Amino acid sequence: MKTELRIAPDAVKKELEALQPLVDAIPDPSQEDAAKEYLTISQERLEAFREATRQSERCKSQFDIATKVMDAFNGAANTVLENIYKEVEADFSKYYQQINDDESAFTGKLEPSQGSLDFNVQFYGRGFFPPGAYHSEGHQDSMGIVCILR
Repeated sequence: MKTELRIAPDAVKKELEALQPLVDAIPDPSQEDAAKEYLTISQERLEAFREATRQSERCKSQFDIATKVMDAFNGAANTVLENIYKEVEADFSKYYQQINDDESAFTGKLEPSQGSLDFNVQFYGRGFFPPGAYHSEGHQDSMGIVCILR
């Protein structure tokens, strides 16, 4: 049996008619009840705001501590690396000079540059350039040997 859903059956209509007086008997919320509900919701929101503020302050404090630790670590790491670079520069220059008698004033430079290490060498007092710029293959080979033996 098919029932048209747009039209309510008589039994449902009777039930709704019987419920209507009960619905009408429900009192409208008073101003006092509305104020209580408003205050309850406001209190919940205030507590949530206060907790979010406390959480934000804890996170800021942890961020500050982590930043100080990171800065201290980076400072120490950079100091150690710079000392290593200077030591390698000195040894490299000294060993290269010993191999090549014609370059007694030779120096090499190691400089950190955006996550990498730049390596430049002096070319007969004319400035610092990458090893392959002006040096012969033989001189470049001796630089490689000095790097390996270092």
